[in-house]
Amino acid sequence: MTYLKEIFKYDLEEGYTLARAENQVFSKYYGIYYINNSFEKSYDNVCSIIDKDDNCFWIIKDGKKIGGVIIEPNYIEGLFLIPPCLDEGIILKKLKKVLVEWSDISKPIEASVVNLHQIEFYKSIGFVRVESGRWMIRPTELFDITWENDFYVCSPNKENELEMGKVLYKAFENNEGLNFNYSLEEYTSWVKEYFDDNLGKGILNKASTLVYDKHTKELVGLCYISIWKEWPLISQIAVKPGYSGRGIGTNMIKKALTVLNEEYSAIRLYVDIGNNAEDLYYKLGFLKGSELINMQLI
Repeated sequence: MTYLKEIFKYDLEEGYTLARAENQVFSKYYGIYYINNSFEKSYDNVCSIIDKDDNCFWIIKDGKKIGGVIIEPNYIEGLFLIPPCLDEGIILKKLKKVLVEWSDISKPIEASVVNLHQIEFYKSIGFVRVESGRWMIRPTELFDITWENDFYVCSPNKENELEMGKVLYKAFENNEGLNFNYSLEEYTSWVKEYFDDNLGKGILNKASTLVYDKHTKELVGLCYISIWKEWPLISQIAVKPGYSGRGIGTNMIKKALTVLNEEYSAIRLYVDIGNNAEDLYYKLGFLKGSELINMQLI
């Protein structure tokens, strides 16, 4: 079986079929039947989260729509079933066969954002857990913030892209228990994307922070804020090794909460489970969302 965007139906045998879905209609079903773990602000936003480029399909059994999934070569996400259907194990076995036939076997086959109740089903067909994370959310609030005299604090701008990328790379270079290993170039490209997407949004820049060591003139901490699906988001926060325990991370978050309080009622962040920062966020009042798990087929 070959994957082509021009093909609208795939026979899964035994009465099961994959049929391409119209994204807007699929999004409504996805928003209702697939658990919402990212603290969406509005129901309308939940029902518009499927991008026009997402390869979404209905799962059909004997001519009746029983569920849906986002699936393409080397990737599966968001499998949901419509009650009263309970055929998750059977359907995943059929989807695995499709994935193997479609995919480049020299690359990983990834299952993204697997719901907790689905883990055992994925494990039964050969997937293993590779990483997990969660969304966290907190109300904005006014804080009195005191910085050490050794630090100089300012808002970021595009001229800081490279040094910001370097701090991110150094901060996460040796983090034990985390399942990612990104390059300096990748971190720097994400900083560039942040500036490209958020230039002109004054309150976001005002809520973002760079922290410099006054004596060495080096950047030792950063936190930058974006908007993602209506809520402010802590896109990245990092403290350079050797400067932890001095309140830099806490103060950068408190600054963001204080500034954003002018226009927004809440702020979100995403944290990898195993990152020591998760405890810091919790102690600062962030509510933990459900665990989100990524898996790979071995």
